[in-house]
Amino acid sequence: MSQRICKTKRVLVQFLAILTFYFPVLQIFGQEGFIFDDPYKRIQSRESVYNRSLYFQKGSDKISKSDQLYLQDLAKYLTLNPNLEVYILAHAFEGKSDQNDFLVSEKRSLEVERFLKIHFVTESQIQRLFYGNSKIKLKENPRTNDSFYRKVEIFVGDKNL
Repeated sequence: MSQRICKTKRVLVQFLAILTFYFPVLQIFGQEGFIFDDPYKRIQSRESVYNRSLYFQKGSDKISKSDQLYLQDLAKYLTLNPNLEVYILAHAFEGKSDQNDFLVSEKRSLEVERFLKIHFVTESQIQRLFYGNSKIKLKENPRTNDSFYRKVEIFVGDKNL
């Protein structure tokens, strides 16, 4: 029995030696390289970090607490970078009338603008547009998810654009 085990081990060692000789790729080599802080971190420009959509309750222009924290951070960033400006694009779909949707989107854009001004963002850094329900892509059946259309989109970019 022990002769059989020794013979099996010897055959296995010979097989591995032949494999290593004919296929040197199987050998493991160590190389000197670079160490990255976080190799899985997504690379993005600083401005795109601040692009975001804020969502609202139906008929409301109140900014949620989490969005207020985001806007405070954005305001700080804009005050430190006076060469940048923020674009506020407001949308609404309340389901009553086009005129009502237009007014609600205007209120939402004004509320976001007011919040940024309170946090010392200059008026020259703020560009505000409101669309009502005119930018809804699914005009034939917008009721599928109307909460998606109650939003304000925030874009940060250079003043030269």
